[in-house]
Amino acid sequence: MLDILLECLIVGDSIANGISQANRQCSAVVKDGITSEGWLKANKNHPSYTNNKYKIAVISLGTNDFRTGNTVENLYDIRRNIKAEKVYWILPSSILKPVQRQIVRELSNEFHDTTIDISQQVGYDGIHPPTLTKYKEVGDKIFKK
Repeated sequence: MLDILLECLIVGDSIANGISQANRQCSAVVKDGITSEGWLKANKNHPSYTNNKYKIAVISLGTNDFRTGNTVENLYDIRRNIKAEKVYWILPSSILKPVQRQIVRELSNEFHDTTIDISQQVGYDGIHPPTLTKYKEVGDKIFKK
């Protein structure tokens, strides 16, 4: 394990990918379209995820989970392995993904994390910010605090 505290880590799906593109100073373990189960299986031993401590971590997962049976367990497993002073969760859409949004809210409360609502930044699909500028706005909610 490294003895230094790294700036930031972004993990998750296409929303996380967009945030990482707008905030290149962060380590990113992201993949477009990935479910929480798929992310956990693909990255459970990724060194950026498992071997470092960060000042800030950002999680955007759950939006691609259609069968939510294992979402709680997957997100819990992902979160308990993140070592960061402050963790931010990107809330899934309240209209399109209300169950996943509630799961993320409850889990973030359990870990005393912060949620970020990106509904003011999303585009026509109701899920993703449409431009890099909008992703930068999301990053500013996290990194400009």
